[in-house]
Amino acid sequence: MVVIHDAKLLKAARVALGLKQDDLATLAGVSKDTVQKLEADASSVRRPLYVKVVAALELQGIEWLPATGDRGEGFRLVPQVRV
Repeated sequence: MVVIHDAKLLKAARVALGLKQDDLATLAGVSKDTVQKLEADASSVRRPLYVKVVAALELQGIEWLPATGDRGEGFRLVPQVRV
């Protein structure tokens, strides 16, 4: 099941990775316009496009953290293993 993350969280994850919207769009195989729409309102984009963007962020090292008790959802950067 894919969780719809808050638009601000998606943008924060991209920025934490040091990516521009163009970079993320290229990595996800979507248009820059799609990334812009997602970051404005995550529910405004068709689910398959949303899934591509979230997957691209995850491949770059984002791990999503669920909301717990008094804390909202978040993310952390997972160190990438280079071979």
